[in-house]
Amino acid sequence: MQLCMCLENWLNQPGSPVTLDKITGTAALRVGDITRIEPLHCTFCGGHGEGVEPLRRIYRECSCSVLDQLVRAAPEHVVLDERMNEYHLLDGRGGYRLFYFCPACGGQLPKSRRGDYFTKPSLIDRIRFRLTTCRIQSIDDMYRILGEPDRSIPPGTPGLEGDQVATYTYSKRWNNMEVHVLEQRDGSIQIVCTPKFKGFDD
Repeated sequence: MQLCMCLENWLNQPGSPVTLDKITGTAALRVGDITRIEPLHCTFCGGHGEGVEPLRRIYRECSCSVLDQLVRAAPEHVVLDERMNEYHLLDGRGGYRLFYFCPACGGQLPKSRRGDYFTKPSLIDRIRFRLTTCRIQSIDDMYRILGEPDRSIPPGTPGLEGDQVATYTYSKRWNNMEVHVLEQRDGSIQIVCTPKFKGFDD
């Protein structure tokens, strides 16, 4: 099976549960100390090589029930979020990887309800975001253009991912999105836009 870019990236992450047989080129997923899924289908694209969230109408649905078995057998590693209608692989540090496709058969998993609980930024929102943030090249630029952040994780805080040294969040400036400025160890920044959480119905 040819590896897609998503699976290659997962394979190269430190501490990844994915391994690669260099002779056969086959990827495998370790779930806990015992369970091994091989060959592994990409959980993001199903092995189809798509770089965006898949469309349900294109692919066959999963009917192998391997994930349901893992939820029962290894709940510390794989969970079903019934509210979101999503399967998650837990990383042991409070994070998770969302499954769009079954890692065992490559079939499409049920549609997530995540979109019901988050805002949907309009085209105008996204254009305003790009026009506002395109001139931000440093933390000094961030303060000058956006002002004080609404929330921040300051330098030195344990638990920041990879080369991040600080995170700054602006949630009041836009109605339908939050903007996160990620400060990197080398002084560069990344700017990420995410929808706002609307809250649960109950």
